[in-house]
Amino acid sequence: MKLVLFPLLNVHNLRPGGRFFSRLRRLNWRQSHYAEGIRIQDGYQIKIEYKASEFSDLPQVFETGSRIAKIAQNRNLKPEDLHINPSGAVCLCIKPEETGNLPAGFNIADFFNNLVVPFFYAQSYFEQYNSWPWGQYSHGDLGFIEWYLQQKEATSQSVVIFLERLKKYNSWQNLKQLLELKHNVKGHHLCICGKGEKFRKCHSGVLKGVWKLKKDIKRFNIEL
Repeated sequence: MKLVLFPLLNVHNLRPGGRFFSRLRRLNWRQSHYAEGIRIQDGYQIKIEYKASEFSDLPQVFETGSRIAKIAQNRNLKPEDLHINPSGAVCLCIKPEETGNLPAGFNIADFFNNLVVPFFYAQSYFEQYNSWPWGQYSHGDLGFIEWYLQQKEATSQSVVIFLERLKKYNSWQNLKQLLELKHNVKGHHLCICGKGEKFRKCHSGVLKGVWKLKKDIKRFNIEL
């Protein structure tokens, strides 16, 4: 199967009744409406597995040309700093925003145009300018907490669901300790990301998100 906008995209079946995957020898684009009109023409080799993961209901996208790994290595960064999951799949967006990025439901065209192309555009922008083209959440659980900070209304059910998602991350025990502290952690305390910097200079949004989550847990009398 081929997609008109991406003629090099081929869909394969691993085995009868098995999962499908796509290989795209070169993802090319020309975009001028991102990052205040900055045009980037670039390409990536990718593979897409049509299966969900515990952190996402979307197909899993892998960059197979090792380009992102080289960007991380050249800048002494970890893969997660460039939004790569432990499985090697890219993190297109946090799970609660998946439906908002695909308002018409899942289809290949919107999946590429609304999520895949913007992700790789951002990677190319970062490679060239050493900064991200737009505001974005941190990777993994830290970004999830930053997202929670932006939510206006919380209910007992929404907080419970949020906590269940947080528990899937390996860092849950560290987060749990912060949430169980009698007093709030402060900005001069070390950030939980492990870089050795203080919260106020590192992930201040995460700190505020923890404050908000802790307050909601107490308000709804939720047990951890």
